[in-house]
Amino acid sequence: MEGTDRATRAATFAVAGLLHDVGKILEPARVPLPERIERMSSMMCPTDRRTDNPTHRHVLFTALALDRAETDWGGLDSAAIFRLACNHHRPSGDMTDEQVMQAADRLASGHDRARAKESKGSRVTGLLPVLAGAYEGAGVDGPSQVPTRRLAFDEESFLPASAQTMDAYREACAGLDELVQEGLNNSFASPDLCVESVAGLMQRVASNVPASRSTAEVPDVSLYDHSRVVAAFASCIGASGAAAGEARFRILVHSIGGIQDFIFRFIPALDVTGSGEKGRARALRARSFLVRLLSHLVTRRVLDRLSLPIVHELFDAGGRSLLLLPGDEGVSREVRSVIDELHAEFARETGGLLRLDIALGPSFGAEECSLDSFGATLRAAHRAADVARRLGPVAHLRTGDGWRSDGWVGRDPSLPLDRAEWLRALDDLGRRLPGARFLSINNTDEDGLLKEPISLLGMRVQLHDREPREGRWMALTLNDTPVASPLMLVGTHVPRATPDDAQRLERDESRDAPAGAGDNDDRVRPGAILPFDKLVLLDEDPDTGTRSAPMLGVLKADVDRLGRLMAYGYTGRESFGRLAGVSRSLDLFFKGFLEHALAERHRLVYTVFAGGDDLMLIGPWRSVTMLAGEIRGWLSRHACGHAGVTLSAGLVYAQAHSPIGALARAAEEALEAAKDAGRNRLSVLGSVMEWEAFDRALDLHRVLLESAKDEAVCGRSLIYRLMRYGRAGERAAAAQVSGGRAALEDLKWRAQLSYDLKRNVREVEANRDLLKNFRARLVELGPGDGTVLRVAATIAMYRLRGDE
Repeated sequence: MEGTDRATRAATFAVAGLLHDVGKILEPARVPLPERIERMSSMMCPTDRRTDNPTHRHVLFTALALDRAETDWGGLDSAAIFRLACNHHRPSGDMTDEQVMQAADRLASGHDRARAKESKGSRVTGLLPVLAGAYEGAGVDGPSQVPTRRLAFDEESFLPASAQTMDAYREACAGLDELVQEGLNNSFASPDLCVESVAGLMQRVASNVPASRSTAEVPDVSLYDHSRVVAAFASCIGASGAAAGEARFRILVHSIGGIQDFIFRFIPALDVTGSGEKGRARALRARSFLVRLLSHLVTRRVLDRLSLPIVHELFDAGGRSLLLLPGDEGVSREVRSVIDELHAEFARETGGLLRLDIALGPSFGAEECSLDSFGATLRAAHRAADVARRLGPVAHLRTGDGWRSDGWVGRDPSLPLDRAEWLRALDDLGRRLPGARFLSINNTDEDGLLKEPISLLGMRVQLHDREPREGRWMALTLNDTPVASPLMLVGTHVPRATPDDAQRLERDESRDAPAGAGDNDDRVRPGAILPFDKLVLLDEDPDTGTRSAPMLGVLKADVDRLGRLMAYGYTGRESFGRLAGVSRSLDLFFKGFLEHALAERHRLVYTVFAGGDDLMLIGPWRSVTMLAGEIRGWLSRHACGHAGVTLSAGLVYAQAHSPIGALARAAEEALEAAKDAGRNRLSVLGSVMEWEAFDRALDLHRVLLESAKDEAVCGRSLIYRLMRYGRAGERAAAAQVSGGRAALEDLKWRAQLSYDLKRNVREVEANRDLLKNFRARLVELGPGDGTVLRVAATIAMYRLRGDE
């Protein structure tokens, strides 16, 4: 590729790297090879010295995929892409760019391919879940595979299941091949858009396909993650012009600091949107998305300055990103210059409410990319990022008319993100985001959903409900978007009124309206986003057939010790592909799978934010309560029951008109209480419970509900007494833990419960089995089950109050 500029070389290597192993989808599908492709075997495939037969025949299927592609590749050289992608196992001796691709594949494979403890064959039939391999698979519930399907978020497509047969694997790959053909039969507006579209295509079709197909290796790195790493290495070497064996690299790590304070920041005196508390969910959604957007734009600024494509960002989740960059000194100087600019712009545009922690790790070469050495290489980059976070952007804090170490000074009376124009922009963003399907950057010729594009870090961002014609753009959802779309998935589920909802609310309001009242102009119409005070009225209890108490539930949760998992969970097996897989796997769980589950099972629950490794949800209290246990169960299934992948959560209840800012703070405090108590727990109703105890409480509350159908078995007065016995049990347990002396009445709570049941629960001939089960479940409670009883009785009482 002599004579081409740096950006074109980098993009060409990136596309070839993304597609170099696409034949691993076609080969198991047994796609017929034309004779002219078969004849390329001697040029593309290495030869087994023992048998004299060709090996790595998947490259012939890669050649077929590229040969049948009807695309202009965004103006890139199609012959160069074909040659680089197909000759990486047997490069021509005089073609240095083919040697670059070979080196990139070896660098990625060298630390992605962990040896299996024992080999049981020559092929695998699916991808092993990467989370299940953390800490050498400690505590995993048996072997499972990720279903070989296009990226989708229903349970059958997303959660691991039993290993599939080879025939099923072949059939699944045949379906994916059809998508490959569809995605590569497109024209692209530019080289950049070509790279990003091919990356989006590979994410959709190769995220659930193993990169390694030999059971001599652990097949827990996806073909998508491996291909993206190869693309990044190839683009680094190709763009730098270094010889394949002499290339140097650096890792850039950046993250956003101050996220929680920014998301929950609300100053009523400065709220010029006119929405007040009614717009708080919208504001929280907008602020959460803005953090995600800022992280992405930081990556864009760095890569644009270096004329490098987006594949250099190996993962981006939870406000933290990692980029692989060329390691030559010229590139490093440019990166340091961009870092200084970004620090100054963050100070100017956020006023210190958000902080950019960014650092460039030390230079490393091929020898530091081996499976044995890469962990130390990666930790060195993260140490540099930790130092940057502690020091802060000191250089610009003390210069000019801006942020200083002792506070904000400037001509304006408030921080930039508290000013009227920003509050209006955030309100508009939160309002439009749920209906957006695409996002564009620096698209100057098309109108979008936002009244005005958002300007950040020198870029203009717009939302769209249809595919943009100009500029850079990304799909925000998998639904109804082209298979070769660049992707930036967001969690934005909101409850919308159905026609039945609107009729029901109108009937209720007409019934409750005072005589002579006029028409209600505030009535909810079909398709409108439901406000909190309306959606709590629509939550019908499936067990009782009545409405639950009209209260809100707020759930805040995150994955425990994710930093430790990323740093030490794969010791001796650390790799870009494996760690990118962990990050992406969790991000898709919260942004994709959970969003789908809400739409299917809990449609009245709002997503305030979800992605990375955490979430915040608001909805009817009953739905959110049931959802808390379901999310923990789904995450456990996603990690194959791995004991090292756990969730902590805080759940709070309140009236529908409660200030959302106060609810968010209360949920955060509850989450911190769960973490402080040892993690892998839920804080609810003022107590912290292990998840197993919460499951038992939910099970017991269902028994109470069923028993309450017969007042002779379980009247409401008895449920109130059960709550009192539970509180006594909690006090007795707390005294024992603290070494104090418990009150005698508290110590006798189980005896008092047993006496109460014998004295006040009458024998009912018609419901003998119901009565027997009711008594048995209460009598079997142990001395430490006071919280289980109180939580079960409280939830049951809240549900029974719904029809009052």
